[in-house]
Amino acid sequence: ALSNFISWKNSINDKIAIVAGLQNMNVFINNKSTLEPRIAVNWKLGKSSSVHAGYGKHSTMESIHNYYTKVQQTDGSVIEPNKNLDLLKADHYVFGYEKRFGLNLLAKAEVYYQHLYHLPIEDLDTSYYATINEGIDYRYVALANKGVGKNYGIELTLERFFDNHYYYLINATFY
Repeated sequence: ALSNFISWKNSINDKIAIVAGLQNMNVFINNKSTLEPRIAVNWKLGKSSSVHAGYGKHSTMESIHNYYTKVQQTDGSVIEPNKNLDLLKADHYVFGYEKRFGLNLLAKAEVYYQHLYHLPIEDLDTSYYATINEGIDYRYVALANKGVGKNYGIELTLERFFDNHYYYLINATFY
C-alpha cells in the first residue's frame, strides 16, 4: 500500500485558522484507491483558550491475511473470494476545547463521532462475523463490504510540557 497526504493551512485572521487536506491511499493487492478530504477549523477565544472542529474521511485496508483467504467449495475446488475487498471507510467528526494554564500546562476535551462503513463481514445473512471484531481467532470465510458501525466518545487530556526536567501527559477516553 502507498499513502500520500497534502495539507494547506490558512490563517484567516489572528483568531481563526483553517487546515484542509487530501489523503490518498492505494492498495496494490487489488488496485483499490481512494481520495479523502479533511478539514479543521481552530478559533482562538482569547489568549489561553480555543475551540476546534474537524471532519475527515478515512480509509484503511483490511488485515493482509483476509485478502489471501482460501475457501474450499463443496466440489473440492478452492477459491480466493476476498481478493477484491474494498477499503474500510469512516467519516470522522470532532469538536474540542483547549485551555492553557500558564506556559507549560494544557487541558483539552474533545467529543468525537465516527461513522464506519464498507466493513468486511461474512457474506452470509445468518452470520454476525465482522473483521473489525476479530482478535486472534479469525475465520477463513468469504467477506463482503456490507458492514456498518459507529464509534463515539469523549477524550480528556492534561499535558505538562517539558520544563525543569520533567513533563507528563495524562489522557482518558470514554467511548
